[in-house]
This record gives sequence, structure tokens and C-alpha cells, in this order.
Amino acid sequence: MKKFLTAVMSLGVLGWAACSERAKNPAGDRDDAPAAAARADTAAGSFGPDMQKLIGLETAVVAKSVLEAGLELPAEILPDPSRTVRVNGPVAGWVRALNAPLGSRLEAGAVVAILENPENLGRRYDVRSPTAGIVTRREVNIGEWIESGKEIVELVDYGTLFGVVRAYPDELARIVLGQPVEFTCGELTVRGTISYLSPVVSPETRTVEIRAEIPNPTGSLRANAYARARIILGKKTVLACPQTALIPEEAHAVAFVKRGDAFEKRTVETGMRQNGLVEIRSGLAEGEIVVTKGAYQLKNLGFRAKGEID
Repeated sequence: MKKFLTAVMSLGVLGWAACSERAKNPAGDRDDAPAAAARADTAAGSFGPDMQKLIGLETAVVAKSVLEAGLELPAEILPDPSRTVRVNGPVAGWVRALNAPLGSRLEAGAVVAILENPENLGRRYDVRSPTAGIVTRREVNIGEWIESGKEIVELVDYGTLFGVVRAYPDELARIVLGQPVEFTCGELTVRGTISYLSPVVSPETRTVEIRAEIPNPTGSLRANAYARARIILGKKTVLACPQTALIPEEAHAVAFVKRGDAFEKRTVETGMRQNGLVEIRSGLAEGEIVVTKGAYQLKNLGFRAKGEID
């Protein structure tokens, strides 16, 4: 308990020191010497292992990593038109049974409906599904008379979907068939392969349509959803650190560098992001240690970047 109270008091002292940086003398003028000292303290403030443990501080080393360079574009997730099947009645007759509730999944060969035609001595016909799929539309009801060729249900197989991306012509030089593409929809990210590049430019949007096939065996990806596409252009070795080390601040990001028991706030310029890592273009050096957990607590204590003033 005593160690905890000491830690809390230390936090209070640090917070007070950060606030005193902005304090003015009774005459209303800023005391330059104390202000400079406060800036030095908060630019490279420190506290011991016990305090670091109390706030759950965690760190990581800034190091070279291989990331995949990508071109990010808006996208849509659409059903594959070739996987849509309409099941029609082969003969005229009464619909005596219907085994196709909307939204249900039918396997290939499953009985969709049973038709009975009194002109054929009451013979019944089993109408079977030619393929597996989800029932997305039903056009008849039990007890209804239908003519030959009448659509009974529509089935869509969502086991493979299309990711549709639209790029401007000047971006096509870096895009080829067979290129991998990552699609992010909400918390879900899946990878597909470019299978189609349109030979024409849309007169409405002045863009070129790109399609990538996306395996969707579990059905976790929903058709007709908006997504974010990342066309993989190649691999690149860059300086990187975990994304959790970065804190957004106005129009840039900051990170806290750990030097022993001291911490220094840095403004950083970032680049590509992948698998929880972010490229560091400036602000950090290879081998430096950055705070990945507890950085917000340091920020709230008033640690400031070198040269930063009110």
C-alpha cells in the first residue's frame, strides 16, 4: 500500500511539473528560465521501474521489417454472376410441395419443389437444384398452378465473390492479372487474386474496373458490401514499429522513446501499414525503444516533443 501511495504521489508531482510549464509569474509575464527548465523536463521526463510497472508500460524496438507495398482504393464486394441459377419448372402443374424457404441453403440435387399434372394421370415431378446455393428469391407458392418454364426459385452460390475495384488509367501500369489484393470490410480482411482488367474506361467515372476473385467458403463475407482494397505491388524493406506505439496528435503522430528511465516524445512521419506494423519515414532511428503500451499516460503527464512550445 505504501509503494502504491508513493507511486500515485509521484504521478501527481510529474503532472504538476508539466502544468507548471504553462504557469506565469504574478506580473503576468512568462518566466523564461523556469519555462525552459520545464520544457527540458517534459521533453525527456523520467520515472523509475516501479512507476513504469504501475502504469503497465510495454515497449518494442524500432527495426527493419519487410512489408508489402500496396495501392489502396475503395471497393465493393459483389456476387459472381456466373454463380446465380434460376430453377424453372420442367412441366406445367400444381405445386404440391416447396422446400425452399428464403435464405435457406440447398445442396446440389436437393428437391426444390414437387409438381403434379392431372393430364399425366397425376404423375408427380421432383424439381431438383442443379447446384448448391442460397435461396435469394421464390416466385411460387404451394397450391399454385404454374406453366412449363416458370421460375420457381433463384439460387446464388456465395462460395466465391468478386471484389470490384475502380482505378484511374495512370494507376494501371502497376496492376497486372494474378496480382494479390486484400479486401477489408469492417473487422474482416480477406485476400483475392485479380482475374479481370476491363479494356475500357468508364465514361461516367473515367476509371477502369478491376475484379478479383475472393474465396468465401464460410460465408463470413457479405455480398454487396463496401470495402477497402489494397492491391499488393511488391515487398519492401523499411524501418518499422508497432502501430500501438503511435498516438494521433493534430495533423501528425507521436511516439515516446525510452532511454533508461527517461522518455522522450517524438513527432514521426509514417508510411505503409501492415500486420500491426507501420513504416517510419522520419522521427525514429533503428534500435530505439518505443513505448507500445502506456504512451497515453505519458502524454497526459505533459511530456512534449523537443522544441515544442505553447
